[in-house]
Amino acid sequence: MSPFDMTNDRRVLAIEYALEEVKGLNKATQQSLQALLERLGPAPALNMQASLRCIPPIPTSAGRKKISLKPSPPLHFDGDRSAGKVFLMSCRTYIRLRSEAFNDDLVKIIWAMSYMNTGRAGRWATREFETEAQNGRLRFLDWLDFEEQFQKDFLPLNAEAVAVNTLETTDYFQRSRTVDAYLDQFRDLICDSGYSDPKTIVVKFRRGLDRQISMALAGMPVGRPSDKDPEAWFHLAVQLDQNRAADEAFHGQVQTFAVPLSLPSAPSDQTPTLMVIDPRFDARQMDMAALLETLESRLAGPVKEQPEAKEFLTPRRVARAMPSLANAKPPLPDDNRFSVLEVPELDATPEDPEAQPPPPVEPRTPRKPKWERRMARKLVIRSLEKDLRCIMVPIHLKTTDTMEEASTEAMVDTGATGDFVDQDFVNQAKLPT
Repeated sequence: MSPFDMTNDRRVLAIEYALEEVKGLNKATQQSLQALLERLGPAPALNMQASLRCIPPIPTSAGRKKISLKPSPPLHFDGDRSAGKVFLMSCRTYIRLRSEAFNDDLVKIIWAMSYMNTGRAGRWATREFETEAQNGRLRFLDWLDFEEQFQKDFLPLNAEAVAVNTLETTDYFQRSRTVDAYLDQFRDLICDSGYSDPKTIVVKFRRGLDRQISMALAGMPVGRPSDKDPEAWFHLAVQLDQNRAADEAFHGQVQTFAVPLSLPSAPSDQTPTLMVIDPRFDARQMDMAALLETLESRLAGPVKEQPEAKEFLTPRRVARAMPSLANAKPPLPDDNRFSVLEVPELDATPEDPEAQPPPPVEPRTPRKPKWERRMARKLVIRSLEKDLRCIMVPIHLKTTDTMEEASTEAMVDTGATGDFVDQDFVNQAKLPT
């Protein structure tokens, strides 16, 4: 019976019968192979390093020299997980550019491990070489197996979860950094976290951006980027940050110093700084008897002693009892020109506690030059319409948010109390207000 004369049920039965025969043959083959392996016994350990077939270089034409690249080798790796990805990428780049120097994967692995000679990476490489000495081969099958083990031991265990947790906190915020530095960290976090929704990326970027820059971007009436275009937000944020830095540098070059006008002020309670006086002639540290004795020895004429009043005399009573002591100046000794006794003048009049301080003296107005005194007291430039008498100045406008530019003429003074601009000019130049 031909297959075309068979019904569908018979065709299905025939296919099932053929499959059963194929399964039986496969099972018998597996049993034969297993018996053969048991007879041969365990095979000696071999280094499963599959050599790669190198593509022969293209022959160069006669008279031309072959250019040999000299890429930079990777830096020494100490086992830091944050630098493991960079080290692995450097090894891949060097191997790709100098493929003729690596015959097989074993050479690649040993070459990469030669740069792992410090810290945790050095101890890891030492253990691998000790294992090779014991077993006769490395435990890595090929270069891909080495990369897999390297990523497991020297890359962050869960970089995606760490990046997601960082984006949910405030650790990645810009704060005092520039937008360029903030953007570099933000791109790394987005790449590690696996976020692909553009609107989510824009929300996270605006959340960590400086508040002034974020408000300026969000409040732009014209030219505001779409919420589904993260690259436009990145570019505009960097541009605004650069404009702000240039503006701060421009205004920081001109330093203005306000010179206060010196006016007489009310007497303060602060004690003025006193000069250093020899303790032998310091009247503040003497008792009354020593003070009187010193004054009597310094004065030209003898002073009559008043023994009955020594214990009760005060500086004011001494001034009243001996008026000659108040105004007399002691002579300077010839043997010591640095010892000068300062005798403060004692006021015999009682102090009035309710006495008011003297009124402040108004500062003198500087004298104006002759040509300025001849001018009127008030000069006004006032014009309501553009004519030959009004002063027009060419100006160039440039907005700080949308970078729109427009050139026109401006009137110096129209008599208005503030700055204004014509509504038709705003509509024509498309200026945000």
